[in-house]
Amino acid sequence: MSPTFRHHIDQPAQWRPATANFEISGWLYPGPEATCCDIRARVQGRPYLGIYGLERPDIRQLFAEDPRALRSGFRIKAQIWPGAPEIALDWHDGREWREFFQSPLDDSLLPEIVTKPDRILPTALVFETLHHLYRHWHRASWRELCRAADAVLAEVLTPVSDTATDAVCLGQIENPGRWVNVTYEKFRVTGWAIGLGREITRLTATTCVHTDNRLIYPKDRPDVATHRPDHPNALKSGYYGLVDIRKETPSPANLLIFAEHADGTRTLAFARRQYLNRLDEHAGAVPVFRPYLFYRLLAAFLRGLPFGRYRFENWPAAKKEIARLRAHLSATLGHGEANHMPEAIVRRRDQDPYTRWCWHNRLTPRLRAVLQQDAAAAVKAGGPLISVVVPAYNTPEKYLHELLDCLRQQLYPHWELCIADDASPQPHVRRILEEAAKADPRIKPVFRTENGHISRATNSALDVATGAFVALLDHDDVLPHDSLLHVAEAILRQPTAGYLYTDEDKIDDHGRHFDPQFKGGWSPEMAITHNYTHHLTVIRRAIIEKAGRLRPEFNGAQDLDLFLRCWELIAPQDVVHVPFIGYHWRAHAESTATRGDQKGYLFAAARHGIAEAVARRGLRAEPMLPALAKNYALCLHQLQWDPAILRENPVTIVIPTKNRADLLKTCLDSLARTTPRESVKIVVVDDHSDDPATLAYLDSLAARTDLRIEVVRAPRHGHLSADESLTVPKTAETAARAAAGQAITPNTAGFNYSRLVNLGTARADTPLVLHLNNDVEALAPGWLEDMVGWLSVPGVGVVGAKLLYPDGTVNHAGISLSHEDGLAHVLFEREPAEELGHLFLPHVARNVAAVTGACLLTRTALYRQLGGFDEAKLQVAYNDVDYCLRAGAAGFRTVITPQAVLRHVGSASRGQIYAEREHLEYIARHGTHRDPYLSETLQFPPRNLPLNPYHQRSAETPRPFRALLLTPNLKFEGAPIFLFELARYLAAQPGVSLTVATAADGPLRARFEAAGIKVETWDVSTLAQAPTPAAFATALKAFAATRNWDDAEVFVANTLLAFWGVHLAAHLGRPSALYIHESSAVKRFFQPTLPALMHPVAEEALRLATRVVFTAQSTRAIHEELNLNDNFRLLPSWVDFARIDAFAAAHDPAALRRKHGLDPDAAIVVNIGSVCERKGQHIYIRGIDRLRGELPALFPEKKIQWIMVGARPGLYMETLQEDIQLMGLQDTVKIFPETPDIYDFYRLADLLVCTSFEESFPRVILEAMAFGNRIVSTDVNGIAEMLTNTDEAWLVPAGDQHKLAAALKAALTDHFNGDRKMLSMARARAARHYHHARTLPRHLQVIREAWLG
Repeated sequence: MSPTFRHHIDQPAQWRPATANFEISGWLYPGPEATCCDIRARVQGRPYLGIYGLERPDIRQLFAEDPRALRSGFRIKAQIWPGAPEIALDWHDGREWREFFQSPLDDSLLPEIVTKPDRILPTALVFETLHHLYRHWHRASWRELCRAADAVLAEVLTPVSDTATDAVCLGQIENPGRWVNVTYEKFRVTGWAIGLGREITRLTATTCVHTDNRLIYPKDRPDVATHRPDHPNALKSGYYGLVDIRKETPSPANLLIFAEHADGTRTLAFARRQYLNRLDEHAGAVPVFRPYLFYRLLAAFLRGLPFGRYRFENWPAAKKEIARLRAHLSATLGHGEANHMPEAIVRRRDQDPYTRWCWHNRLTPRLRAVLQQDAAAAVKAGGPLISVVVPAYNTPEKYLHELLDCLRQQLYPHWELCIADDASPQPHVRRILEEAAKADPRIKPVFRTENGHISRATNSALDVATGAFVALLDHDDVLPHDSLLHVAEAILRQPTAGYLYTDEDKIDDHGRHFDPQFKGGWSPEMAITHNYTHHLTVIRRAIIEKAGRLRPEFNGAQDLDLFLRCWELIAPQDVVHVPFIGYHWRAHAESTATRGDQKGYLFAAARHGIAEAVARRGLRAEPMLPALAKNYALCLHQLQWDPAILRENPVTIVIPTKNRADLLKTCLDSLARTTPRESVKIVVVDDHSDDPATLAYLDSLAARTDLRIEVVRAPRHGHLSADESLTVPKTAETAARAAAGQAITPNTAGFNYSRLVNLGTARADTPLVLHLNNDVEALAPGWLEDMVGWLSVPGVGVVGAKLLYPDGTVNHAGISLSHEDGLAHVLFEREPAEELGHLFLPHVARNVAAVTGACLLTRTALYRQLGGFDEAKLQVAYNDVDYCLRAGAAGFRTVITPQAVLRHVGSASRGQIYAEREHLEYIARHGTHRDPYLSETLQFPPRNLPLNPYHQRSAETPRPFRALLLTPNLKFEGAPIFLFELARYLAAQPGVSLTVATAADGPLRARFEAAGIKVETWDVSTLAQAPTPAAFATALKAFAATRNWDDAEVFVANTLLAFWGVHLAAHLGRPSALYIHESSAVKRFFQPTLPALMHPVAEEALRLATRVVFTAQSTRAIHEELNLNDNFRLLPSWVDFARIDAFAAAHDPAALRRKHGLDPDAAIVVNIGSVCERKGQHIYIRGIDRLRGELPALFPEKKIQWIMVGARPGLYMETLQEDIQLMGLQDTVKIFPETPDIYDFYRLADLLVCTSFEESFPRVILEAMAFGNRIVSTDVNGIAEMLTNTDEAWLVPAGDQHKLAAALKAALTDHFNGDRKMLSMARARAARHYHHARTLPRHLQVIREAWLG
């Protein structure tokens, strides 16, 4: 124990009990560093749990006012019996029980009738304890079940001290029950409390003594007021809240609720032991009720009774609890077998992602037919003749036949095979080739008379080539059937192309495909040493001839040597990546596909070829093989640069800093060790340090002799404006600027990295400048020489280094651009430093979209030409990425080099800053920018570039198609509006024609027709209301005969209600896409409206649809068991920023308020959505009622108007109006009907409230985020995926009017205080994830996927 551990027993004064019930009290102080979580007594080994954490102000004074000492009191109730030799006291330190006191017992005064008590199970615990066991172990083995029952009994049979003896209040804990789940480390507490004698001002709860959770109190409890009319405070007695519970807390945990009083004192109001369920309620088998399973569980639980191990407190009452549980389980659980995930889904989850990718990208009959049309069009357009050049030697018959077959089956027919047999001893080679040539004149064999090896054989094949382009193919490899088509189409798109390369994979002798190589665009710096283009390579034949063909002295790396020479003759824009798998590289015992060192001569030949290329290009470097490449036998050379380049091009290193002299000293000392003084000047830019030690250190730098250092003091600027982070402000002027793409520029103050580096760079008088963070440490000499060397390459304008975290993982290995959120992210962050990574990218010098400003080298003249970092709009975030992208636009490439390795702590001196305003600025500039160096088939983020098994490249090719869109109605509701916006976007695509069909007409028809989209109204009642599957099949056949379907190449069905459309498409042999917005299982959704016999028919639609699209993961999870065909896709919805910003620019909020009869000066709170029970508008009304009395005092002289938009006639609307009347809110709440002018209400509102009980991905939330409304919403389904509570919105549980009122109060407080942070955060999130410019093309692609079948 800690030397400061102290305790004292206040009572008893002696250990000589006169009664069996024995109370112990005192205090225990574990010390300033330790924590006491719980306390207990042990009598002859039997534990008795007490209460710890009672306040002891007298003890706090003894320990320097330590709060641990204040809450050090304890109380324990134990039972003593004759013969019990001793008593011990234990405390729990969060890990284990530790004894701190022991004393013998004198039982001489105990009455003779006292005996050792039985272990008793309280009746109050029976139901919940058995329910917990059944939920988690109903299908466990008998042995596991008995073990679980015994463990649970050990907890519930332990006596506890639950009674709070301080008579301070009347009340109870109503929720939770006795068992709580600790998965989320919080649980909800509700109840009521009335002060006795002293008013209660606040209630707090805790389970870990030193962490309090304030409960919401008081809240109205009319039921308590009715029950206890004798207490004036009974109405205002309710409380609720969330209480923290640590997973390591011993079970049962001690829940303590304390009452605070007006005089500042704090007393214990309630104490209860909570039994902890540490299991995931959403995992494991889905519970079903089977009588056998229930009685089996009961047998395991009761098996100790006959042996006297315990007894029930009241057996008749316990039997009633057991019967009640049985009835409850029978009524609430299914009675069949548990729902098991289908085997197809289970297998798919364990499947290699590339196997799944191959399945989704297979050449289906539909896709083959489309590609055949493309091939015919390519030939008609004058597609090139491609000479496939192959050197062959003793090719196994199987491989040779497969090679010839793959060419005969090419969809693009304009090819010739030029194959040179290099004097193979095996006679079958010549025989097979001669037979093939007779059958197909495109096959042109050459038979060499002597063996000349691969280069000479390839040159012999080139002798007979007549095509404008040459494709290089090894004799044991094969091409996919669409390979040459994609190459030919790329040439037609770029007629000046000189070099093309495709993606590739490996294939084994069993036909298994693996190790895909999804490449990025042309990276000239990576290509110097890393032959990443590899297969399939197609080169203009004239360039091969000009380069001098293949050179035999480079055998082993003859392709790399040829490529290097060809690239020198081709403009960078004419090196074209064809992003399809165009090559299957055979992996067998003799192939380099198996391992790079299978042919030992390869390394020497590659080094020779690189050395010559470097010399030809005038680069002052030598190839070398890094240690990692040697260790893994990788032919992965890098360059070692001439140190003289640095001497000729000295560098100014700019280091911004503030305080933290320790970091700066480490950085500067490392520069002194690793860089030559004569070639380096250092400018330290001090950002107003106020630490005396730092100031003294800065003053001392001028005296250093090992470094040339200048210290520059940053000038002070003004203060930040209050609304700097609001991107869509509530004035017409600023909205107009936003719509015009002009971001609002705040005053610059605080940390402004851009300003600091610009200030330092202004002092640079060297050709090169390096930006370096003060928490970066150089590790070894040579890093700067390496970076400067790469900057000497013509066309390179920016160079970055590989940075490691202190734990050795990657901090920075280049920055890529995400098409998911429109932002830039670091590649391979937190990956182990030696992790090889995709295509070995972490270990090769290569071109990247950007590098971090923590270590960024650039030309001083270029920096000044581009205006440096943007210190007005990108002060903290993305200034480095923005600079690199602007350099790229000016024609300069960015390089990351892995040979320059430094250590980077990361934001050590300033901490992490989330600059959401700068996110928006960056997205406005570069959000749709694609990273040319990263394959679209890879997911990014995550930062380790995993394969996206669902990416279908063929669907990215624009092609005309005709689509039929089905919607249940055309009302102003979320799902029909979703379809309208999707249809409007699809109709704008070249060659896409649409027809919309609806079962119920509505006001949206006018919008469709105004957009030029044809609308039809269909009577589908026989389909939608069919009573049986047979009747449905009959109706489907009849309906299919009612019209011509030539305008429906693909069906797009919107919502589950359109399930019949998927069946219709299948009946007609057409593909379909089904959009699901409902967050209910199919059977639950259709229970009120569709006969049970038809539920499987509706479920079948999810299996029949070519694509099923969800906008929320929570919605997809509900239906996942139906994903048998892996046809489910998750795509977020979108919000039209351009349209919203233009509307905001054109409409002033005050004018809109006057238009709708609202107060221009009031705070407007709006609930938008079709008025229905699912939307929960009655909770909105009750929340307003809860707040009404508090608002005048909370916000004096402030006006608040509450409105609802979306009223429609019906019983629910009538009920709402009655509620409003009864509550006297008719002058407070204004109701508007459904309207096409919904943007008016977003624009005029300050706060939007969503009270829905069920939502998938509500459009109302998206539009509120984009309009800049403050948001209070329920946290149901997809809403919790869209927003983070207290960051971008206030989220509350559905149906909880109390929490809604509290959230509204908090949101209004923020509004009147002018706090706009949450609004800016919400808009930034919408811009990152739901921007129409990035999201709608993804929906187009998934519909194309469906169309391709």
